[in-house]
Amino acid sequence: NNGQLSSRFGLTGEMARQYHFVISDGSVGQDGDIYTSLRWRSQKRCYRANGTIGSRDIIKICVINSVAHPKGSPWQARKLETLVSGLIKRCQLSQYSVVSAR
Repeated sequence: NNGQLSSRFGLTGEMARQYHFVISDGSVGQDGDIYTSLRWRSQKRCYRANGTIGSRDIIKICVINSVAHPKGSPWQARKLETLVSGLIKRCQLSQYSVVSAR
C-alpha cells in the first residue's frame, strides 16, 4: 500500500519516496514513533509529490496529523524537536536552515 508505515520495516510506498522521516500520530505504532526511510539510510534525495527528484540539501520530515490534533500531538512536537536537534548536530546544520513547510 502506498503511504504505509511499518513498525517492523520502516516506511513503505510513496511515504518512503517522499520523506526521510515520518513521525506517527499513533494510527500505526505509538504516538511520536519515528520511522526512517531507506532513502535516509542510503543518503538519497527524496521525490517531490509531482514525481521529480528533490534537492540534495533538504531533509524531509512528515508529521502525520489527525482530527483530534490537526497540527500534530504534543508528543509528536517533542519528538520532532529532538529529531531536528539531533540532525542539526549530526549534519552540522545551522539552526537557521531549518524551515517548516505545509
